[in-house]
Formats: sequence, C-alpha cells, structure tokens
Amino acid sequence: MADLQWNRVSNLEPSSPEAETFPVGHRAQVCSSSTSEAYSYVCKISSSAVKDDSNTESTAKLISESLLDMVNQVNLLYAGALLFTYAVCIHGRNVNHLSPFKDDCSHWNSCLHMRPEYRRSFTQRNCECDFICTAFKDCCYDAKAIKKFPYYFRNRLDTCFRYGMYNEAIYVVGSCPPNYIASSFVKRFCEGRDDFRDPMLSTPVSHKRSHTTYRNRYCAFCNEVLPSELTPWKMYIRFDDSYPHLINAVFVNQDDFIFSHDFLKWGVYDDDIFRPLEIIFQKPDSVSDVRQCRFNLISSCPSSWEHEYVAEQCRSYLGEVHYKHQTYRNVDCARCNGVDVSQLTCNEHTRIARSVQPDPFLVLLYQGEYGGRHPKCRYGLTYDRFRKICRDLTSIN
Repeated sequence: MADLQWNRVSNLEPSSPEAETFPVGHRAQVCSSSTSEAYSYVCKISSSAVKDDSNTESTAKLISESLLDMVNQVNLLYAGALLFTYAVCIHGRNVNHLSPFKDDCSHWNSCLHMRPEYRRSFTQRNCECDFICTAFKDCCYDAKAIKKFPYYFRNRLDTCFRYGMYNEAIYVVGSCPPNYIASSFVKRFCEGRDDFRDPMLSTPVSHKRSHTTYRNRYCAFCNEVLPSELTPWKMYIRFDDSYPHLINAVFVNQDDFIFSHDFLKWGVYDDDIFRPLEIIFQKPDSVSDVRQCRFNLISSCPSSWEHEYVAEQCRSYLGEVHYKHQTYRNVDCARCNGVDVSQLTCNEHTRIARSVQPDPFLVLLYQGEYGGRHPKCRYGLTYDRFRKICRDLTSIN
C-alpha cells in the first residue's frame, strides 16, 4: 500500500533504480519537487514518516492512517457541502423559487396546454401566445414570441384603458412623445391627470388608418394626428339607481348639467342636492382592430420585498390569478404581496356590469359624430351639452 502510493506520487516505477537506491531524505526531495499539488499532502506525510527503508511496515501503517484521516476530512467537507446545498434549496423553494404557474391553471396560463376553446376567447385565457406579446408584456410563461417588434408597438400602446359597461379594456396611446413640450396642460391631461371637466375632449378617439386608439383628444393632439381622420367614441351618462326619477327629466332637458368643483364631477341639482353622474365611453362597432388587455392587475412586489428573484418573476410573464376581489399578474406577484398561493383561483373572467341596473338608466349623450347633426350648430361644429355651445372639436380649446 505504502510503496504503491509512493510510486504514484513520485512518478517512479517500482523497478526504477532511482526509486530503490535514493536515500529516504533524497526520495522525499524528489517527491516534493516532482509531484503535482494534488498529492503534495501525501508527500509531506511520506517524508516525515519514512526514516528507515528497513521499517517499511511501520511506514506503510502510518501513511495508511494519514491517508484515512485525509479521506475522512474530505468526506466531512463533502457532507457539509451537501447540507449547505440542501439548506439553500429548501430556502429557495420556500422563498425565492416559485413555480411559474399552478398546475391546475395550465389550461388558462400555458400556450402548450391551453384548451382550444380558451385560446379563441380572450375572456377565457389568462395570457397571450401570439408573436407580438412581448411588445405588450402579456406573454404566457411558455410563449414563443419574437423579441424584436416595431417601435410603434414598443413605445406607443402603453396604457390599458377600461371602457363600456363591462370589464373590457384595450391598449391605447396614453402619453405624449418624450420631446413634446408645446403644452404642459395637454401633456398632463393626456397622461392620466384629466379631471373630465371637458368630457368632449376626454372622449377616446380612434385612428383607423394606423389602427390606433388614443386615450382622449389630448393624446391625439400631442401625437399630431389629423383630427379629420379620427373616429370619436360614443358617450353615455348614467345616474345612480337610487334616484330614477332623474332619467326622464335629464333625457328631455339635457342642458342642465353642472360641473361641481367640490366633487370634481358633472351632475345636476335635484331639490338643492347635487346628484353626480357617471360618464361611460363605448367603442364604436367600426373600431375592431384593437388589442385587448387585463385591467387593474397587481403587477409588482411591495418595496419592502427583499427577494429580487421573485420580484423579477412577478414582472416577467403573465398568468393572471385571483384572490378574493384582487387580480394578480401571476402567482409570483400574489406571493410577494402576501397571498397564500393555495387560495388562488385561475379564472374568474365574467362580464359583470359596473352596477346592476336596468338599461333605462343609461342615456346616450354623444354618438361620436363631428358636427352637422344638431339644429343649433352649423355644419362642421358639434353641440357640447356640457358647455352648451357649438364647438369645433378639431382643435384643443
């Protein structure tokens, strides 16, 4: 055993004359100068243990014990490494690594496993599998989408806009170009700080030629779209069903709307009490080439969340899940926001009205036309029932 190990270290064959005639001290020098670093520990043991070639049995025993001690140390280190790896894996499983989707959600959240009937219906699937989903950040975790897409998609359709009586929403242009400096007022009202004191300018408009919808006329204006090429959306008004007697009166006399600076809403006074109304926009049937989106998702982790891996996963893919009355972008977003994943549900898409009330409570106020259809206004002007004037909607004024 000792001779075999020695010959392996010193790289000398057993029959080599040098190996047989060199003094012990010299042999140790040959060993230390000619061996690799991997076996230097064995060489040191050999040079200190071998004092006399005649006592080979004791030398072999000492070297064997030393080697055994070294092996035990290596095994101990290996066992420690295994324990450390296990601890890291358990920690990652509990905190940092989350499955990208729940197994029983794959029919809604996976391109590979999605049922055909769900794939055809936006209200049934929880993510997208088309080739431009990366532009809108709504890809399923296993979508095979292209990573490069036109500048237009990447930078313009940036806002998920809710509209109509039901939980419908589409991507619209909701910002001015970065270099737009002509009017801070227009920029502010385009980018979500519109107070709706001028509902005619707050109305969404669609540009058919570019298949683009703008959040309002302010956004179309700062993006330099020709007003004559825009299709305005329809505008409805609705009062709370707690005072239905207002409907007939308002429908007949629609010039009584007042903007309350206290409520920051339009409404009417009824027995000296201000009754606010709700303005609802509806997409025209002629505007069909739109990209639907999922409104009001919780799509980020709290700032206090410390595990970056989970936060990154929360931002990376779409796999809509639900807990109570909240909707999360994916299971990672739900987890980092303190939701027990076992309590999540996969699909709760339903066309629920904003409130349960009969159709008579909804009144069409503006059909989306440009001028020429009101007896008070000359051709080219539109009657504004809020301001009670005929106005030119091709400009911001």
